[in-house]
Order: sequence, then C-alpha cells, then structure tokens
Amino acid sequence: MTENYERFDLYQFLEGKLSSYASPREFAQGESIYNAGECPNGFFYLRKGLVGLIYISPQGAESLLRIFAPFTFFGHRTFLAEEPYHGTAVALKDSEACFISEENAKKMIQDFPDLRDHFLKVLSKDLRKAENRLRDMTSKKVASRIIESLIFLKNRYPAYKWTRREIGEFCGAKTETVSRVLGQLEKSNLIEKDGRDILILDEDKLILEAHKDD
Repeated sequence: MTENYERFDLYQFLEGKLSSYASPREFAQGESIYNAGECPNGFFYLRKGLVGLIYISPQGAESLLRIFAPFTFFGHRTFLAEEPYHGTAVALKDSEACFISEENAKKMIQDFPDLRDHFLKVLSKDLRKAENRLRDMTSKKVASRIIESLIFLKNRYPAYKWTRREIGEFCGAKTETVSRVLGQLEKSNLIEKDGRDILILDEDKLILEAHKDD
C-alpha cells in the first residue's frame, strides 16, 4: 500500500521548478490534509514526511488504505476523476507537501508535456496496485499488511502500546501471524520489542521490506 514511485526523469524539474506552480504547505503530525467527502480543487506532491490515507467508518473506526512516502503525488486520482475524496489524508509525521491548484496543474502540463505521460504512468501503477491489493487480501502479502499497519499505527498513535491482537484486527491478520512476522522483523533488526511496546528502528527499510516483492 505504500506509494513511493521510483524517482523519474522529471524529478529535477519537480524540485527545481515546482515552486512556480505550487504552494508549499506544512502539516503537523496528526493533522488532516483533506477529508473524505470534500471535493478537490487540486492535488499534492509530498516533499518530506509521511502521509496515510484512511477510511473512517460511521462508528469512528479507522482502516488504512495506503501510505504515501516522499517524492509522491497524492490526491491526483480523485482530482482527475472529478470525484469527492473517498478517504482522509493524515500526516503521520511532520510533513511538507506542495499543493498544485487546478489552474496551475493545467499550466504546468502545458509548459511541460512530459508530465502528462508521467501521470498516465502513475495512474496505471495505481490501478495495478489496487488490483494487487484485492488479490492480496485473500492470498499472500499478509506480511506487507502487517508491516504497513504497524508503521501507520505507530506514527498515528505513538504513545499507545499496540498489541499483536490489535494490529491483527486492524489489518485482517491472525494474532499468531502478526507474532511470526514481528519476530522475523526483529531478527532483521528492523524493529525491537521493549516489553509490550514495539519500536521501529529503521522506517525506510521497513517500508522497503513491505514491498520487496512488488
């Protein structure tokens, strides 16, 4: 679920020219960037931090849809589809995102036509990942769901000591499976168990571990 597309040929453009088309915005950990049901008037490019896309049920329960890492566009699919947001984007840690308005998005693509091809590539990857997620819910990748849920929960609620049962309930995995995966991650020095608490030692490597077979 973690979205972190490989740095593409236009990366230098994005870092060097994006300020002409976008306005930087800073979001504190736990702050909502946009909410489900709102209508987009642009989209975002994440420069640093970590953003989680969640669904909040009418009863207030949260479900993780995906995580966005730096150098990633987000909110673009809903913007291009002209639909309300289906999830709520929340900063999982202090983050900086560039907001690109509808007017500036059109101008940016006119000035740099190669961006159109990039967005097509991004949307194609989004579709493939969505299809894979449906497949993975009943087949492999339970380890990926557990890892991503751990990252989300630890960043979203850092003071809470999550149990293996709670992590399993959040991502649809059995408690014994969560224990097995966490044991493997501890052997790889990616996490550390401190009593009931679980400490993440290397978040970047943990994200790579979740998607090493993508």
